[in-house]
Amino acid sequence: MSAARSAVSVSSAAATTTGWPGATRIDHGAPVGYAHTEAGAVQAATNYDALAEGDLVTDPDAYRAAYQAIVAPAWSSQGADQVERLLAEAAPQRKDGPAP
Repeated sequence: MSAARSAVSVSSAAATTTGWPGATRIDHGAPVGYAHTEAGAVQAATNYDALAEGDLVTDPDAYRAAYQAIVAPAWSSQGADQVERLLAEAAPQRKDGPAP
């Protein structure tokens, strides 16, 4: 089996298992474990965008944990402000109001 064909098979199986195309597992509600290829990068970016705009934003603690699961350690503190801004913007969507 060719490498490209094998990657497609793994990607399809991962999507079936995780519900996120290309992800091999879920960590704190975030899809992770993508192939280190251009296709894997596209899948990760697409899924992370969907995650950021999805229902997880209604649970600030879960959103923060998912962020920590997907971000490279060197970027963790730099993106934290952006996460807090996003959570503040999403406050009207939450039943509990502003993020704690």
